[in-house]
Parts: sequence; structure tokens; C-alpha cells
Amino acid sequence: MCRRYPVLLFFLFLSMNLKAQDPTTPQSLFQYFSGITDSIPLLVLDTDVRNLIKLKRKENYQPTSFTFRGPDGEWISLMAKVRARGNMRKQVCYFPPLKINLKTKDLEKLQLDQLDKLKLVFQCWDNKRGYELIHREQLLYRLHEIIGPVSYKTTLVRVQLGDKYEEPHYAFLIEEESEFKQRLNGPIVEKGHVRTSMIDREAYLRMCFFQYLILNTDWYMHNLHNLEFIMPEGKDKLLPVPYDFDYAGLVDASYAVPHSSRNIKDVKEPCYLCKSVTEEEALRMATFFQEKKSALYQTVQDYPYLDEKVKSIFTDRLDTFFKELENERSLKRVFVNE
Repeated sequence: MCRRYPVLLFFLFLSMNLKAQDPTTPQSLFQYFSGITDSIPLLVLDTDVRNLIKLKRKENYQPTSFTFRGPDGEWISLMAKVRARGNMRKQVCYFPPLKINLKTKDLEKLQLDQLDKLKLVFQCWDNKRGYELIHREQLLYRLHEIIGPVSYKTTLVRVQLGDKYEEPHYAFLIEEESEFKQRLNGPIVEKGHVRTSMIDREAYLRMCFFQYLILNTDWYMHNLHNLEFIMPEGKDKLLPVPYDFDYAGLVDASYAVPHSSRNIKDVKEPCYLCKSVTEEEALRMATFFQEKKSALYQTVQDYPYLDEKVKSIFTDRLDTFFKELENERSLKRVFVNE
């Protein structure tokens, strides 16, 4: 049973070992939570939950306290703002995804990086199905980190909302855009027209094959729907970064339906969307994915928050995908469209 904790003095955090990747760069709050390996971090958002849910479509910020354990086990409580975010999920889910906006001066006092926003993907409903779907989606982010070449990082957390919801719910933090840009030291293209000549071809093919693997058709090049591009330092081409996998067939959310332009009736039907792929390119991708095969299977097997029945759905899909890659006839039929 969780309870509300009083606001603590900032100096409780000052003695922590930040363990930043670069000792000259302060660790971000997201990195701090990601570095906790012996337990799932608990976040307490003491806010007006009823108002947050009632007005979620308006995306208005409201005050909240943001409480978590510091590295010495002491509770730290900061004042912040929270609002709903997202597109479809804030309409169909009881609990919407959230954005938390902290104060940079508070982070500075804690000797943390001044990246002041956190993005939270909440379980959609307070039931077994909501629990399962949040873990299915987070597992897809983990699988994409294997394929890359760049991916949004995520970290699993438990969240207690206010005093009404005593039992914490599962969620995951996903890297906020400003932190992602800082990590890769490059600009993000979030809207506008991206020409094919501007994109790293190998990275684009990896993304297309991965989307086919997870049965995700909820992305579009022309309007950058659920797809961004970044040009990291040292690169001369844009790298695609997919996100929001809740419409993927491997997540199988009840609200997920394919767009009419996809020519499929169910999100669990495979639909390959990459265009103008040569046989040589398909063979290269087959080789690349086969090199990642054991890592993909192992990541599914090692994920501790899904039961064996759900894991078998993931491994069955991997089986089908690799059979198509390993058979020359199916490889040409499915993936080559010159």
C-alpha cells in the first residue's frame, strides 16, 4: 500500500552517484530511472485524477507533485505539471498517455540535467488486458533497439495516481524528443516532406522490415505519421525512427483497426509497405535480420512481464518472418517489388 509522502529537501539527492555515461554531463531524470536495475521505479503523481481523465482531450496542464525514491532510498518530491497527450489513446483509453513538466531549477538543485519533460505511456485500462498491452508494446521498443540503427529508449515504471488509485499501475517512460536529440547530437525532422534521396537506404529498409515483422501498418512517409527522422552527428543522411506501436498486430489492441488504404481487414494480417526494393536489397536485409535472430528470440524469452502464452505469439510471428526470409521464393514474393 502506497501513501502520500511529504516534500523533502533537495540536498537528499546531492550525495548520489549519478553514474552518467559522460562524467562531464549531468545525468537526466530519465537516465536515472533507466539505471535502476534491482526494481521497477515507483512514481507517485498526486494530482486531481478525476479532472485529468475528464479533460484529457483538451491536454491542459494541471499541477501535481512528482515523488520518487532517490539513490539512498529517501523519497524526493518535486512540484510539476501534468497533462494528457497522444492522439487515439486519449480518446479510447481510460488512462491516457501523460507528459510531465518539471522545473529546471529543481533539477539543477538535484545536480541533474535540465531536461525537464518526461513522456509516460500508461496502461490503457486498469485490468489484466491493460497490463498485458503495455508490456507488449514496451517489448516492441526493446526489439527495435536490436534492429535500429537508432531507437527511442524506454524504461518500465509503476505509477501511483493520487490517493484514489492506491495500487500502482504499469507504464513506461519513453525518451522525450529533446533528450533523444541531445543523445544523438542531431536535429529531428517531425513534419514536412522528406525526399527519398535524403534517407539512409539501409536504415529505411531495416525499419520497413521491422514494421512488417511486428505487423504494424500505422505509419506513413508522406506525413511522417508515427515516424520521425534524425541526422546524428557525423551522418549525411536521415535515419528513420518509428514510434507508437500500439496499432501493431503483435500488440493487438482492441481499438486498433487498419486504415482502408492498407487493403487488409485486421491488424494481425501481414502487410509489407516498403517500395522499390531490389532482390539484392532484400537479400542484404535477410542476412542482417538473420544475424539478429537469436537476439530477437532471446529478448522475447527474457522479458519477465508476459506469460508464456503471449510470448509464444511473438515467437510464432518470428518463426513465420524468418521462414519467409530464408526461403528464396517467399523472399522474392514478399519483399521484392522493383
